[in-house]
Amino acid sequence: MASLGSVFQKHSFSYHCYADDSQLYLSFHPDDPTIAARISACLTDISCWMKDHHLQLNLAKTKLLVVSADPSLHHNFTFQLVSSTITPSKTAKNLGVVIDDKLNFSDHIAKTARSCRFALYNIKKIRPFLSEHATQLLVQALVFELESAYRQEVKELAVWCSLNNLELNTLKTVEMIVDFRRNPPALPPLTIMNSTVTAVESFRFLGTTISQDLKRDIHIDSIVKKAQQRLYFLRHLPQELLKQFYSAIIESILCTSITVWFSSATKCNLRRLWRVVRTAERIIGTTLHTLQELYLSRVSKRAGKITLNPSHPAHSLFELLPSGRRYRALCTRTTRHRNSFFPHAIHLMNI
Repeated sequence: MASLGSVFQKHSFSYHCYADDSQLYLSFHPDDPTIAARISACLTDISCWMKDHHLQLNLAKTKLLVVSADPSLHHNFTFQLVSSTITPSKTAKNLGVVIDDKLNFSDHIAKTARSCRFALYNIKKIRPFLSEHATQLLVQALVFELESAYRQEVKELAVWCSLNNLELNTLKTVEMIVDFRRNPPALPPLTIMNSTVTAVESFRFLGTTISQDLKRDIHIDSIVKKAQQRLYFLRHLPQELLKQFYSAIIESILCTSITVWFSSATKCNLRRLWRVVRTAERIIGTTLHTLQELYLSRVSKRAGKITLNPSHPAHSLFELLPSGRRYRALCTRTTRHRNSFFPHAIHLMNI
């Protein structure tokens, strides 16, 4: 980047260069008539340097922010570069901070407040399932963005293990970050006792594959593959054992954690599962329970156990209305939440 720095210095610009971003700074007098020409010439030279080095200046992400000492002054700079027009912007984002042309940071504060309110709303929805300590840790990590609190928790776990003659197996420890922000920050790798923990996009938990985007494709791929492998044995068994084998070996795989993933499965994945059941029906020669029937049965059974157990963490979610016949529906703002177990269970119990 030294040669590009010389281009900046040629036009008397100060600069900061990052991996995929360059920032230029120029201080000038409001009455300077040459400032527009200087900025235009600098951008033209940068574009030429980029072409000479087989690079391209991304004009769609190029922003011009003019910060005036006198708010009453307005600079109407307009630059034409190639086929794009660059005009002064009201805000620009720098290392996660939204800077505005008045330097009062009102846009950044508003954005931060919205993000905090959204995080608090999501924490409130899962608060019945969390301990006080876990809730405090979530607030620190999501609202205050104290990523150090999470790392401190892992460090304390490692210390506790060593004091109790145990050892964390870092070879089998993975880290998965679920972050639905548009521009999530890059986080440094997690280390335990000087060993780096592998960051993954999915992992297996109690027989269910959880992915970073919380979609069910990977898990359904896995159970469809296992079920199809076991259909081979179904074709080579005596007729009187076929249905029993299907219920014990194949249906048990298809229904693994079905209350977790079925309601949020895509139509394409549901068709794949349906084809497995249809193939088993043709081999056995009888009608089998559909996955929809199995899902409804298990959801009703699970929800019934929760409503009868006041000590269950989710018992408070099943709140009877004054009529005593129906349950209060949960407020859902996202499709992901709407297709999860508890909203579906309450809806089914109200039918």
